[in-house]
Amino acid sequence: MKPECTVTQVFSDNATATYKANKLNGHSGVDSDCGFGSPIHSYWSSEYVYKILTKDNPSNDGTGFTGIFTIVEQDGKCFEFLYGHCNPSPILLGKTITKGTVIGTQANNGEVYSHGERITLAMQQAGDTRGTHRHDQARLLRKDTSIQPNTRYLTSLGGGYLFLDGYFYAIPNYTNGFNGCFDWTKQDHAADFIVALNKYQAENGIKPYPKIGPKTILQLKKDNLI
Repeated sequence: MKPECTVTQVFSDNATATYKANKLNGHSGVDSDCGFGSPIHSYWSSEYVYKILTKDNPSNDGTGFTGIFTIVEQDGKCFEFLYGHCNPSPILLGKTITKGTVIGTQANNGEVYSHGERITLAMQQAGDTRGTHRHDQARLLRKDTSIQPNTRYLTSLGGGYLFLDGYFYAIPNYTNGFNGCFDWTKQDHAADFIVALNKYQAENGIKPYPKIGPKTILQLKKDNLI
């Protein structure tokens, strides 16, 4: 899978002080640019739109960040996909979309920069379109039937835990330095491993966990796998 347009920043790039202050090892997604106002098409064969942040109802961090958040189940993985900084189509909330659906247009809403200069919210509201780009990121998810302790979960637009079709959506490796995100443009063996590990744990009555703990080690020995 490749971005639609010219890539301007890759995953894990640019480990600035801003990222480090937010406990990130670098860029958590892939940035690309097709030009301000250009249409954005969905990437995946099927995506459920569970949350949309618009200019009238942006993120609560004061930056004016907007985006469309979806849940994708594909190739044995379940992950969240975010199309960030855009002007989204709010009518898509709660709908399942297919690949190629126009979900909005490219914008610069949120914390963006142009040649080192931050394009502030006030500048954006005044019509400054510099810093425009698409921030696309993916986070591996695990479907839990109940809330587990010390686990980060997706939240809905209202702020509570997202609960969909009988499941809560955990972010199993939230502390990986990228808030659980992975490079969706490449084959991600770490994500594949966690999916396989969680499946093995669940099949053997062990609470799904992103690491191999004592119970998993004991079961692996019983199955003569280690």
